[in-house]
Amino acid sequence: MTKSLGAMGRDPDASGRRSRPSLSAEIIADMRRQIATGALSRGGRLPSERQLAEQFGVSQPTMREVVRALEAMGLLQVHHGRGVFVSGDLGDHLDATLHTYLEFEDVGLVEVLEVRGALGTLGARQAARRAGEADKDLLRQAAAACDTNAGLSTVEELAESVVRFQAAVSAAAHNPLLYAIDKLLIRVLLGLQVEAKRAYGVDYWRGQIDQFRDDRWRIVTHIEKGQVAATVKAVTAYLEDQRELFENDPDMAAVRLYDH
Repeated sequence: MTKSLGAMGRDPDASGRRSRPSLSAEIIADMRRQIATGALSRGGRLPSERQLAEQFGVSQPTMREVVRALEAMGLLQVHHGRGVFVSGDLGDHLDATLHTYLEFEDVGLVEVLEVRGALGTLGARQAARRAGEADKDLLRQAAAACDTNAGLSTVEELAESVVRFQAAVSAAAHNPLLYAIDKLLIRVLLGLQVEAKRAYGVDYWRGQIDQFRDDRWRIVTHIEKGQVAATVKAVTAYLEDQRELFENDPDMAAVRLYDH
């Protein structure tokens, strides 16, 4: 790990020329760069807080602030008794950032649906072109899991089966950025449905999932055959049905994004 900041000076001296906030911000930026470039490997364990403080030439309280900030960003994971680790899935960082943006800007449901539709169409086109055998196997498994949902006992489990299918379509596009954003929007939209329709119970959800059985298998079949235009058409129809469900349902219209 770099010691460049430690060479720049320690915590503020009597003249107050270097404030702790500025030091913290510099260390956060430096560690973010190291994580992004792989200098700090994903899943890797960091030195102790005391050792980190010595390496960066700051006090332990300052280093503790840095670790907490990076944890809040989803870049570090703190396991008490085990240590601090670099996140194994940096998608958590993007999820946290986008969630904050959705809440702060009070993004509306219509805007989320529009972006989800655009990403879904792009993902469908690329999935038909790029899906490998492992992707196709995952799609078949996810579609089958939606069909055989009798063993799922909660609304959350049923919703998660739909998330896995939609995310599998997006993953088959082999575009990490598209997948990360699309998966978040999928979860946001399914979360809204869960919140609005929780009281309807699992039987209602099973009926809703069964309603789209043919749509799911149509998508899987077209991706397996590499049929780009047909895949885009099938996914567009599937997402339009979802859009109508949201826009025409008064229960879902009453749920706000900032509640999730």
